[in-house]
Amino acid sequence: MRMHRFFIEQKLQGEKEVLVTDPKLIHQWLNVFRYKWKSKLVLFDNSGFEFVVEVVSLQNDKAELQIIEERESSVSTKKDVSLFYAVVKNKINFEWVLEKGTELGVSNFYPIFTDRSEEKKINLDRSQAIIKESAEQSGRAKLPLIHETENLVTALEKKDLFLIAFHAGEGAISWNTFKDNQGLNDAKRIGIFIGPEGGWSEREVDLFKQNSIPLVSLGEATLRAETAAVVASALLLV
Repeated sequence: MRMHRFFIEQKLQGEKEVLVTDPKLIHQWLNVFRYKWKSKLVLFDNSGFEFVVEVVSLQNDKAELQIIEERESSVSTKKDVSLFYAVVKNKINFEWVLEKGTELGVSNFYPIFTDRSEEKKINLDRSQAIIKESAEQSGRAKLPLIHETENLVTALEKKDLFLIAFHAGEGAISWNTFKDNQGLNDAKRIGIFIGPEGGWSEREVDLFKQNSIPLVSLGEATLRAETAAVVASALLLV
């Protein structure tokens, strides 16, 4: 039977026993999963490893666990990809991008506000909770990071990434042509920009060009922003 996975902030490598006092985890284990003595589950701590543990004692305020196996995660990705995604008005769509991006293996989420963004703020606590749950479900052993919202000019300063702007307008290279780009294939860390509904403004397209960032098209169909974000991530990660 499949064991459920849980993220824990405590460092587990080198440990034999674990004491957990997180009330949310205790509530889940007692009242949702109804774990008891000898129940087995999997913990991961952002180290890239996961730990099979066995319940020794489970009470209302604490859980005592024994680590019975330590193993490296089998879930990996081909590239280190950061997603720069224009904050959209529909929060459900933004949260869906966080969920699916985490499943695919995105390393960093950078919400950006653009000339056509209708929403300027995100709920970081809720976003982090969505990322954690998606990582637990998908088998990832490391949580992606979500950063504070920033503007496009600031985002373009990240010179340690090979940056790509996905664009549905004129002048964009098709993905089928661009995917063989030598710089893309050699890059260890990639950043992809996805614009808001309505696309990038002329000013923003000029910014990409001034910074020598390639404009790439996902095809003839007009995709919703959240669809484009997931498709572009999948092209690089799957």
